[in-house]
Amino acid sequence: MKKLTLEVTDKQHDLLRRIAITDRYKLNDLVRLVFATGLEYQWCENYLSFKKKDDEFSVDNKKQIAKNKKIEKELAKKDKKVYQLTKEEEDKLGYKRVDEHHFVGGYGDEHDVAHMIADQLRESLLNKETGNYGSGVAQ
Repeated sequence: MKKLTLEVTDKQHDLLRRIAITDRYKLNDLVRLVFATGLEYQWCENYLSFKKKDDEFSVDNKKQIAKNKKIEKELAKKDKKVYQLTKEEEDKLGYKRVDEHHFVGGYGDEHDVAHMIADQLRESLLNKETGNYGSGVAQ
C-alpha cells in the first residue's frame, strides 16, 4: 500500500478539520471523498490514454493478442488490414479487439480508470446499512 500526501497550511488544515467535523466525517475520510470526487471531474471534458503494463492483461487477453497478431500477419500476406474487414469477417477469423491502453475521461464511461479508482477509494467508506459515506460522528 502506498500513501499520497498533501501539504496544507495550518489554517487550511484547521478549516478542513472543522468542515469534516461539521459534516460528520473524520478528516482523512473527507479528504479521501474529496479526492475521489476530484478524480471523476478532473478529466470529464478531456480524454487521455496510456499503455497498459504486461501484468494488467488477463491470460485470456494475452492469448487473444497473440491470436490477433497471427491473423494480422495472414491478412498482410493478402495485402489486407483488419480495419478493412467487416465485423462478421473479424468474428469468422476469431479476431477480437483487446484494449491495450487505459482510458481516462468523460462522464463515467465504462472503462474510465479515474472513475474506477474513485469508486475503489469510496468503497471502504460506504456504510452498507445506511448507504452513506462515513461511519458516523467525526472524531
